[in-house]
Amino acid sequence: MKIYTLGYSGWDIGDVKAVMDRLGAVLVDVRMVPRPRWTPIWKAEALRTRFGDRYYWLRQFGNVNYKGTVEQIKIADFPAGMKRLHEISGLPFEGGKNVILMCGCRDVNVCHRKVVAEMLAKEWTLEVEHLAPPAKAPAPGKELTLF
Repeated sequence: MKIYTLGYSGWDIGDVKAVMDRLGAVLVDVRMVPRPRWTPIWKAEALRTRFGDRYYWLRQFGNVNYKGTVEQIKIADFPAGMKRLHEISGLPFEGGKNVILMCGCRDVNVCHRKVVAEMLAKEWTLEVEHLAPPAKAPAPGKELTLF
């Protein structure tokens, strides 16, 4: 069992589903406010409709200072989030489900999902893997050239 992280910026929703299927994972949204203005497919309601009981929003893992800097990251209620995640996934026990912690940030190094993942890994002695968007081939007729 592992904890994965994913920043949906740069991801296609179909690729997220493929990764969830491949890993046998549930998608856990750790955004404080899961309502992006410009990308409706990443709203909590749309994700819940698409993934059903494989999608969960855990506000407890949200960053209270989400408009601040990386130095100002403050997880809303880590103990309550950890309890809820255990109920959802069965982690850290044998037979638990893999979990993908999702946020909107492209760079995991400045995102609170990394902080949450590291805290969970320490508490539950689990590995963490940060997922990058799959490389996309150029569209037909748009092949890259050197000259």
